[in-house]
Parts: sequence; C-alpha cells; structure tokens
Amino acid sequence: LLSDRLSPVHALAYSRDSDMIAVGLADYSGVVLRLPTGSKSVPLVGHKGPLTSAKWSTLANHVITTAADRSCKVWDVTNGCLITDIKYKDGNTKNCEKIEFKKDTVGGHFYYIDKFILLAHMNELLLYKHHAEKGKNSKRVLGRYQSICCSTMLHTITALSCCNSFYSTLVVCGLSDKSICIYDYNQEEVALKIPDAHTRAPHHVTTIDGSKYVPHSPETHNLIMSCSVMDDVKLWDVRSGQCIKSYNKSNRVASIPSISSCVRYLAVPGEDHAVHLFDIRGSGPVSKIQIDNVLTTVFSPKYPQLAGGSTGGVVTFYNDR
Repeated sequence: LLSDRLSPVHALAYSRDSDMIAVGLADYSGVVLRLPTGSKSVPLVGHKGPLTSAKWSTLANHVITTAADRSCKVWDVTNGCLITDIKYKDGNTKNCEKIEFKKDTVGGHFYYIDKFILLAHMNELLLYKHHAEKGKNSKRVLGRYQSICCSTMLHTITALSCCNSFYSTLVVCGLSDKSICIYDYNQEEVALKIPDAHTRAPHHVTTIDGSKYVPHSPETHNLIMSCSVMDDVKLWDVRSGQCIKSYNKSNRVASIPSISSCVRYLAVPGEDHAVHLFDIRGSGPVSKIQIDNVLTTVFSPKYPQLAGGSTGGVVTFYNDR
C-alpha cells in the first residue's frame, strides 16, 4: 500500500537490475521502492499533478517523471532530490526563453544510453542533451540540459517510446489521428507511418528495449506494441508496417500492458479484475492473474516476475513458480 489516500498507480518501472521499482501515483507524488522487500522507499515529491510516466536511466541512479502539470523532472533516487526541471524553449519569445510547457508533456525518456532526454509536447518531439554531476561545494547532484532538436509532427503526440539500453536513432510515436509513426533522428524524418493503427488515438506504445539477462535475437527489436481505449492490443513489425498479432482485450480505461523481457509473454489488464497473460507466439490467453482494478503492469527485466499497480494504491508482485 503506497498511499494513505488510496491513490491510483499510474506508472511502474523496474530498474535495469530489478533491485528497485519506480511508482508514479495520482496524488502528485512518486516513490522508489527497494526490492525485494520494499521496506526502504525514497519519495519523489515536487509535481503539482498526477504522475503519468516514470523511466529509469541505464545506471539506475536517476528517474525521469512526467505529470499532468505540464512538467518533466529528473530525480536522484538515492535521496529523492530534484536534479533537473525541464523547461520549454520557446522560439517565439525574445532570446528563446525557457518557459513552462504550454500543455502536458508525454512520455519522458532517457535516450541513447542516457546521453539525451526525449519527450513530447503537443505535436513536437523534443530532444535535450542532459548531464548530471555533483556540485563542487555540495554533495547534491545537479543537472544541466540543453535543447538540441525540436521535430514537428502533423498531429498531437499521444504516446512515446524509445530504446535506451543500446544506440538507436528510431523513436515510436502514437498520434491523435489514430496512427503510429516511427521517427528516425539519423535522417531527421518520419521513416514509417502506420495509418489507422487503432480505432482511437494510441495512449501507449512500447519498443523492445531488451534485457542484459536474457539473450535476444536481433529480429526482436523490429517489434513494437501499441494499444488504445476500446481497441485490441496490437503487435507490429516495423519492417513492413503490418500488424502481426492482435490480442482481443479492449478496455474502457487507458490501462498499460507490458511485454516480458524474454519477449514471450504479454500482460494485459482487464475489466474483470484480472490481468490476462498471453503467449505472444500463440493465440489465446495462457493464464489469468487476479488483481483488482489494475491500471498498469510491468515485467521484471531480470526475474520471471510481474508487477501490477491498482486504483487503490497497491502494487502487487507475482512470481513464476
């Protein structure tokens, strides 16, 4: 139980070694839990709206969060101190001043093995160079960032995903016109667009970042997963832009499914107070895990373990026996 006010869990993210998990709550706060006991926790306090995403750096020393308060923040997980508060660089103002974002940000990510920060704002894909180090006269870690690139899409970006454990120039975006596009920073253009990917705008897309504990075929990184409200969860091949598998489990709420680190299983929250586990190579669900009112799921990159966050502020862990 993470909140006295039974605040819904909106975001979950395991660290690379699965020894910590970052949790984003609707009560404007976040928390980093030390695993396996979860007894030691580090609060992340500073947002003024419900958290919408949380992502780790590859070294597991920083967490980046976005919230419904038009903000994106980077935290030091050792003490919960704020390192960087990302601002919007407005080209329409004098000297391109850094101001508050005009709308809520989408999907803050560490990118290109922590060299950059990537996030979306309205129809803009924003890339920042980021560096964090201890101050000369202080033990506190201080962050510096610089706007590198602003790429404009034709429609509002509703979901964002990228790989950070290896060098990749590709970024996956869900757009408000119900499409999915893949942007290539190497060419600075849209490499692929999948029109009418869903019946509504995708609220979540996932790239296969992989795990250092599980061997992967290079073909694995050609897969992306997407979902939208009242539509199936879909698996796509970016080489052809075709949907290769559709999992019939639509929800009336924007729940977050996840793919296991071995790229064999897909966990999809359902409206029947359960998480449905699909074998990606098969057709139907292989298991049903009873978790009440679950909103978001995430697989451990190291262990055969699934975590689910519910509307009651509870994170439940399930292990494979």
